[in-house]
Amino acid sequence: MNCKKKTGVTFLNGRWGSGKTYFLNELREKSKKYKYIEMDFWGEEISDQNFTLIAKKLKPIKFFFYKLTYPIIVIIISAVITLLLYLLSYLFTGDIFTTSIFTNSILLFFYFFIIASLLQSKDYFSSSDILENRSKKIVEDFSDKNKIIVIDDFDRISSQDRENLYAIINLLKSNQNKIIIVGDIIQIDKDIRDGFVRKIIDYRYDIDNLHSTQYLYSKIEEKLQKIEIDTSSIEMILLRSDFTNKKRTYRDYEQFSELIDDHVSNNSNIEYINSNEKIYLLYLYHFYYDVYNKIISFRRL
Repeated sequence: MNCKKKTGVTFLNGRWGSGKTYFLNELREKSKKYKYIEMDFWGEEISDQNFTLIAKKLKPIKFFFYKLTYPIIVIIISAVITLLLYLLSYLFTGDIFTTSIFTNSILLFFYFFIIASLLQSKDYFSSSDILENRSKKIVEDFSDKNKIIVIDDFDRISSQDRENLYAIINLLKSNQNKIIIVGDIIQIDKDIRDGFVRKIIDYRYDIDNLHSTQYLYSKIEEKLQKIEIDTSSIEMILLRSDFTNKKRTYRDYEQFSELIDDHVSNNSNIEYINSNEKIYLLYLYHFYYDVYNKIISFRRL
């Protein structure tokens, strides 16, 4: 998959545990000149105009300074008012440090005036509106061919949240950005309202084609042969049959492979069974613990 050279939206498709995260890590290692911007909205509530979630990932430093805009405006206004009041106090009392009833009245008037103005002009001066408008500008202007935007767990967010993200993703896509959406398209297709996802996809890559069950088991067989396990034995035939019929994922392969490595490095296993049985018991231990426990209990009698 050469998605690092493609602008637009690439959908990295695969069921849970199929090895999507592993594949992305491999991609990062092979394309270190690119910076990956990670986004995961699982657990977030996304409105149709919520650009802040995107902007703070795209431009974190600029977003931080924009976030300070409203407090800075308030501080500046307060400083100007305070300075004016000191000047008025000096004009009427001749002492800049003297606070008169007149000065207090002016102070209260100005503060009430500023508060009323901010409330009246909420769309222009409120903290949330300033941040949202600035964030929208960040997203609209963002274009960086040296960065890849990765949106993970797209299938795990709600259909409504996905729908709200489509317009923003399409906006980033129109600026010739590289975007990778990660998820299980079968889960997304279950919601009939989610047909729009296919309209924004330029390329689709099925991770199961790379990590097919047959391929994964061939990697296990290679490992077993290196430790001189008879892969034609009845135990290994049963193991292969279950592994392929259950369509074990990359995650399953990785965990079982680690168990085999532990078995080799720490040979403190049961002494009264042969190596083929030991490997098969490891498989039962990981995937069928109840069955494994019954067998071990029976063999110890």
